[in-house]
Amino acid sequence: MTATDDRACRQRAAIEALARIYPGLDRKAMRALHELVATFAALKGFLAPFLEEHELSTGALDILVVLRRSPDGTAPMPEVVKQLLVTRQNVSAVVAGMVRRRLIERVPSRRDARVRVLRITSRGRRVVDSFLPDHYRRISSIFSALRGPELDLMQDYLQRIRAGVDGAEPRRDRQSLDDHAAAH
Repeated sequence: MTATDDRACRQRAAIEALARIYPGLDRKAMRALHELVATFAALKGFLAPFLEEHELSTGALDILVVLRRSPDGTAPMPEVVKQLLVTRQNVSAVVAGMVRRRLIERVPSRRDARVRVLRITSRGRRVVDSFLPDHYRRISSIFSALRGPELDLMQDYLQRIRAGVDGAEPRRDRQSLDDHAAAH
């Protein structure tokens, strides 16, 4: 029995025990949730050493990617917040560290003096350009277990689950930037 099989058996037993206590528990939904959470944790654990090697958090990587794909290497802070689906406070804390490390800089907007624009520095560009090619190869390797149509289905399923979450109950707060999976 592999470690994955052993974990799955323990997970089923735990869910069955909970189902006896809570008769309305949807066993299949709980197993799917456990697999989703376990997969996220495995991905995060797998990618963490590579991020650490470049002294990046997932949040910092996400911000660098947003700025790197911009033609002029800039984006207004509210746009960064919107693209990352996190709170402004979370982005502000990560941005402050990135400014200290000279990966990005804050500059005034030419259009609106109330808005701060983030701009990637040459150092930030070098860091992200040295990280992303290998990062994309690692992601491709991880997902090579699935064929194209399977990846399409998985993406569709995940989007439907996220829509269910968004439509369920009002969210108390948006996710922490460091809990945001590097999805690039």
